[in-house]
Amino acid sequence: MRATIPEFFCDRNFKTGTMQSVQDVVKFCILPNRTAKGWAVLMGKLDNYDASQLHLDSAIKLLFMHLDSFLLAHPLVPGIIFMFDMQGTSLSHLTRINLSLVRKYLTYVQEAMPLRLKEIRIINVNNVISHIMNLIKPFIHKNHLQYVSITSKNAFCSEISELAINQLADCSNMFDDEERLLSQLNKNFKKSKTNVTIEGSFKKLDLD
Repeated sequence: MRATIPEFFCDRNFKTGTMQSVQDVVKFCILPNRTAKGWAVLMGKLDNYDASQLHLDSAIKLLFMHLDSFLLAHPLVPGIIFMFDMQGTSLSHLTRINLSLVRKYLTYVQEAMPLRLKEIRIINVNNVISHIMNLIKPFIHKNHLQYVSITSKNAFCSEISELAINQLADCSNMFDDEERLLSQLNKNFKKSKTNVTIEGSFKKLDLD
């Protein structure tokens, strides 16, 4: 599936272009400690509240880079929790949401991500969250909605985020190798006229 969504899995050099600038807008990190069930916790937040600076495709790409970096070192982790800090979000951020990208992101997370998503926790919420949930709810499988929880307050560790960026640097060769592989797979898909695409998988989503 990765070969069909180059928006998230191509050009993953985090030191150049939009991938360099997006790191000043959003921060991600995977906490060093696990839950009692052995699950990892990935945290994400806005670092720059200016909505005009947010590029959703680059932010999602950065999230998956952190996830792949973690899996390289911890391939047997049984599951992960996504924790998103909503502090600083505003109605202006709604204009930056591309529904096509949201569909592809949620389809990949629910159907193809190499690590099982156990929960989505949304913290430091404000009144914008109801609008965001209304936008993304049609793309969340019914059985996954029960895993979404909303909490008022929590904290984010900037020091851990800096450590996570250093871990990405250690995985730069892996990202380059995967991009070459995905490029070849994409060519093979086109030659064989395969119809297995991310758009096709949308038909399996339950829309309410």
